[in-house]
Formats: sequence, C-alpha cells, structure tokens
Amino acid sequence: SWQHGQPPLAIADFGFAIRALSYSASQGLLAIGGFNEKIVVFDVRNRAFRHTLQCDCGDQRTVSFSPDGTKLLCGGRDGEVNVWETQTGNVLAKYRAHRGRIFTAGFSSDSSKITSVGEDRRLVHYDLLAQKVLPQSLELPAKLMSMCLINDSIVAMSGADNKIKLYDFAANDLIAELDDHEGTVAVMCPIGPMLASGSFDTTVKLWNLNRVEERRQLSGRPVGHTPLEVDEKLRIR
Repeated sequence: SWQHGQPPLAIADFGFAIRALSYSASQGLLAIGGFNEKIVVFDVRNRAFRHTLQCDCGDQRTVSFSPDGTKLLCGGRDGEVNVWETQTGNVLAKYRAHRGRIFTAGFSSDSSKITSVGEDRRLVHYDLLAQKVLPQSLELPAKLMSMCLINDSIVAMSGADNKIKLYDFAANDLIAELDDHEGTVAVMCPIGPMLASGSFDTTVKLWNLNRVEERRQLSGRPVGHTPLEVDEKLRIR
C-alpha cells in the first residue's frame, strides 16, 4: 500500500509485462514497450494516449526517443529495429540489425544514426538517412547486454564477459577496457564525467572517464582520437 501521501497516477493496465520505458522531455511523451507487438506512446502533460505503434515482435526489450524527441525506436527478440516519427506515428525505418535479441539501442545527438547491441555479440551502427548499416559495426567475443553513447564518436558497451569496452567510431578502434566487475555488466548510465555500471555481481561502480582519458594518453594512443567528453544530450536508453 502507498504510505507517503498522494498515490501514484496509474496510466493503465496494459495487459502485458512492461520491459522498456523512454521519456522525451521536449515532447512530454512516455514510450512504453514490453511483451506485446505494440509500443504505446503516452502524453504525460495532457494525460492522454498519443499513439499505439505496431511491430512484428511480441518481446520488445528497448525503446528510445531521439535527443530532439522527433523520433522513436524499439528493438526486441527478433533483432529488428523499428523507427517512427513521434508526432505522426509514421514509419521512418525498419531493418534487421541483429541475429537475436536486441538489448539496448539509442540515437546519435543529431538523431541521424542509431547504435544497438544484442545477444549476437554485435554492435551495429546504422545511418538512418542513408538507410544502411555503417562499416563501423563490429562483433565481439561475448554477448552484449548494454551500450551507452558517450558522444557521437565513442560508445561504451558491456556484457557477459564482465567488461566494459570503449570503442571509437571515428578511429575504428577499441580504445579502452574497464575490467573490475565479476559478473555480467547489464546496465550503464552516464553521470557527468562519470560512467555508472551495474552488474549481476550485485555491485554498481562509477568510472571516472577523465582518468581513463589520462591513462589513454599516457599509453601513447595516436593524436586525433576523440576525447572522452560526455555529450549531455545522450543518455542510456
């Protein structure tokens, strides 16, 4: 029972398990996905449903608004990414990104590219305007559970090998490996110049990206690689 004042607003009983949420502050919209072949978009300001968007898979694991709130994506068990225009609900793209379940996906700061990771051990970088997978996509030894865009050139990715890897799109290079967890690293979130990571080992760790950058420079990495500066527009989805 609720014991701290006014009870929460119950939006609805959707009749399916909720697995993913994303909120666009600029649009005032909440996207809701889960074990169903639809994504529900709720207008928080007006407390009204905006869209019910259809997809082919009944197991959606991630939903994400673009930083400007104009686009919405979802990804799930079938490895397919669906992208819609937020205001109209029109389909902008639909593509098979992975050979299995997608765990995390998100937009670049200008909303033109999508990065996703999944259980097929692949990180896929997709150009939404050109409608094609970019060559910076790669496959790693372990299942990927989470990814976090640090900025438009650098992504953090983590998974079943208990490690966080930082990958530089511009240089097409793995630039750092953060290794202190003893279980699958399932979630990550940027906090200013820090990166928070949560693991099946029951711990949450905070990584100072400035320290990582200092160590990278001391290791003799070539000049011209992107600095580890956090773009505040980007968030884990």
